[in-house]
Amino acid sequence: MNFAPQKHLAGVGTSHGPALATFDNHLYMAWKGMGTDQVIYWSSFDGTHWATQQHLAGVGTTYGPALARFGNHLYMAWKGASNDQGIHWSSFDGTNWGAPRKVPGVGASKRPALAVFSNHLYMAWKGISNDQGIYWTVST
Repeated sequence: MNFAPQKHLAGVGTSHGPALATFDNHLYMAWKGMGTDQVIYWSSFDGTHWATQQHLAGVGTTYGPALARFGNHLYMAWKGASNDQGIHWSSFDGTNWGAPRKVPGVGASKRPALAVFSNHLYMAWKGISNDQGIYWTVST
């Protein structure tokens, strides 16, 4: 396998790595803004063109979000903005993102990871501040 030469997605940027996932015959990308911009942006790709970037209203992150398709939804998870070490998540039905929710009783100092395994959505993350532990949870 080889990769084609890189292409530049004009007009957007990030200070942390973006996330990719497929959903509903499109490729979705989500990312944190540049520098101190903590807004979470997202776009979809139809195989030819990237749609104009949009943002998740009222939420932010200090690191890039994670994406995964699970069932009939696309899920996004992220560490909160600034000093908020909570892990937040939302789901996309192909038209709208649901209201953001918080994973109760947990905290992270970096971006969480999402993956699907055996009909469940798994999430893993590094602990808060100097906690070097790795923690995880699974959808119920």
